[in-house]
Amino acid sequence: ATLHFIAREYAAARPLLEDLLKHDPDSAELHLLLGESWLESKEPSKAVPYLEKAAGEDPKLLRARALLGRAYVEAGQAERAVPHLEAALETDEDGSLHFQLARAYRESGRADQATRTLEASQEIRRSNEARQQSEKEEFAITPP
Repeated sequence: ATLHFIAREYAAARPLLEDLLKHDPDSAELHLLLGESWLESKEPSKAVPYLEKAAGEDPKLLRARALLGRAYVEAGQAERAVPHLEAALETDEDGSLHFQLARAYRESGRADQATRTLEASQEIRRSNEARQQSEKEEFAITPP
């Protein structure tokens, strides 16, 4: 199941994950993977119950909260997305969570918060790009 998931073969991973859940129905990690497989397959409404279960089983599993927030946004439930995205913001390394939160704020009528959060997203993205470029230059192999 993990190999299918890593290879982005979500349809092939789902039956295996579902079977594993029958043996371990309280596994936050299995619910997370199954929910993410539905989300990545562009079916957020099918992802929500699994991601809710994952976040409920392990509230410290911020990846589940981030994905649940994203699923809510994509399912047209922006207001429900906000607390989950806010809780997971500390894990945002590339600005994508801030972007999702800005979208949720905008769709739930909070324009000022959306603008500030979008600016933060752009700053994180620029910083991340600069860091990646610096690392690329630092570790570049050049001729002697």
